[in-house]
Amino acid sequence: MDELLSKFRQVFVIMPAKNAGTSFKEFTKACMAEKDSWASLDNSLNQRKNFKKMLQNSFEMPTLISSHVYTSERFMELVKHATDDSLIIYVHRNGTDRLRSAIGHFSYFWECPKQTKQGLQHANGPCILKEGKVLDFIAARDVEIGISETKILTCDAYESIEANAPNLVFMNYVQVDKMFELLAKHHCPGQKAVHLNTLSMHDSERAVMVELESSTRNGNTSVDLQDWLDAKMDLIELGLQLKNDVSCQATTRKMQHDLFSCQDETIHVSSSDGSFFGFF
Repeated sequence: MDELLSKFRQVFVIMPAKNAGTSFKEFTKACMAEKDSWASLDNSLNQRKNFKKMLQNSFEMPTLISSHVYTSERFMELVKHATDDSLIIYVHRNGTDRLRSAIGHFSYFWECPKQTKQGLQHANGPCILKEGKVLDFIAARDVEIGISETKILTCDAYESIEANAPNLVFMNYVQVDKMFELLAKHHCPGQKAVHLNTLSMHDSERAVMVELESSTRNGNTSVDLQDWLDAKMDLIELGLQLKNDVSCQATTRKMQHDLFSCQDETIHVSSSDGSFFGFF
């Protein structure tokens, strides 16, 4: 990875929601502070209408761009247009694990404040969500819940990789600290890692309770959200049909197996010289 970053002048770091994206974006903003025409625009790769303006706003262009991507179309756009001097780093996470994290995030940061605003609970009291409501917003794939790897890593996306042979790397999101160290070395020496306080976010998620409507647990009608997810997670995707539009899941699973089997959980997938590595 160190060798790759020394070779390629331009680096793009992309990811679905809940794959360390906010940490990467905050790091990039600090790293590219003097070249912020792109870094200061949140999720810039989804801001197509602003591309021309961003090219004009600064003479020097940022050598590092980090952005969530929402669809396979945005991913394919980058795969097709990235130059031979560019490296794309896709930050990956197991899909079910990502979904669980997204459910917790949405519950606390979106649904609980809505409940308080509507007067359904006190601002300082525990957040209690009805089980049916939780299932409804998961099924609707609201916000982070729906910005998943299945929307990006489609058959069309994999075909685009083979058709365009970009310089592409997949990395497990848990390797974020090692990647920050290498990115800083090549793009902004001395820049420290930037992280959200994931511990406090986890503690916040523990404060969410689910009100059971058609069952009980040890005689209790309310359970902690995380305990509820422990019980339900293996059947949520099937029960709510969350993967009806998935494609080429076998390729993603093969990639994931290769990725997680690698000691540093980072694999070089393809190069612009026509070489293909990894799971193809």
